[in-house]
Amino acid sequence: MFRTRLIAAISILLIVLGISLISSGKANAEPAQISKTFTGFAFEKSEVTVAMKKNIKAWILANPNYNVASCVGYTGQNVKNRTKAFLEKLAKARSQNICDYIRRITGTVTINSTLGYTGNGKTAEARKVTVTLLNASGTDGGSGVVTIGQCDNSLAVSMQSRITSSDFYFNSITIRDISSSCFGNVIDIYFLDPDGNQIASSMANPISRTGMKFGYALFDPTLIPSNQISKVAFEIRKP
Repeated sequence: MFRTRLIAAISILLIVLGISLISSGKANAEPAQISKTFTGFAFEKSEVTVAMKKNIKAWILANPNYNVASCVGYTGQNVKNRTKAFLEKLAKARSQNICDYIRRITGTVTINSTLGYTGNGKTAEARKVTVTLLNASGTDGGSGVVTIGQCDNSLAVSMQSRITSSDFYFNSITIRDISSSCFGNVIDIYFLDPDGNQIASSMANPISRTGMKFGYALFDPTLIPSNQISKVAFEIRKP
């Protein structure tokens, strides 16, 4: 009796975990991700101006189907010979401030990451933040969605679970058919519930092979009930 129930549970689990994962770039008319760069920061300042907010809000509201955002901030030329720590903090603050504003616009956008890098541009346009929006909407029938970066447009994905205290928990996810042009980039993996809320993630995994396996220990949190995973989203980006 137990063995029969276990086999039935495993069969259901394979369906829930979305063996028929698809690329949102092919399933939807819209691309899986879009990016836009915003400039207008004052010299060595991180405040988002009224003009910048107007442009950001217009872009976000014009793309309502994108619900995950990443922000990368930059500084311009180091005119005053500031320390690297100072410049990285400034770039990060610019990134954080714009992503915080995006979150407040609709209340439905999940912030993936906010990063900051030093630059050497000599014009005001070098003081910028590039925002990437992902479409992490799911499909019907228990299948998931894969959102990927610019170096690839299709991935083969499979997932496995483990039994802990008589319950099923996520064990690992295997990604195959990764384009070699993605080598040197990193991949972020997100697990979402049926409402699109993020329940776990594994960030900045270096891509070095066409096939890679990621175990539960790489995720935060590590103990993820399998029946809570409704959708899966990926982002391939530069480290």
